[in-house]
Amino acid sequence: MKKKVQSSYKQMKASGGVRRGRKPLELTPEEQAERDEKNREKNRQRQEARRRAYMVLEAKHKDEFDDLYRSELEAVAAERGE
Repeated sequence: MKKKVQSSYKQMKASGGVRRGRKPLELTPEEQAERDEKNREKNRQRQEARRRAYMVLEAKHKDEFDDLYRSELEAVAAERGE
């Protein structure tokens, strides 16, 4: 029976010498807090934009959505034999 030999890459990876992706940034706690706050603000802006877009689309296409919803609901009911 042959002994399975690990490749040099797998040996390095097992020893912790190989990482996937970029090296993590070494930030001070102040820098990390500032970065987190910026990310939170960007997320708030994106969420507000999503909310506004949803409201506009919902108002513009309400009739179309309702018709599509009713037809899909009937199709599901027919598939289940109800």
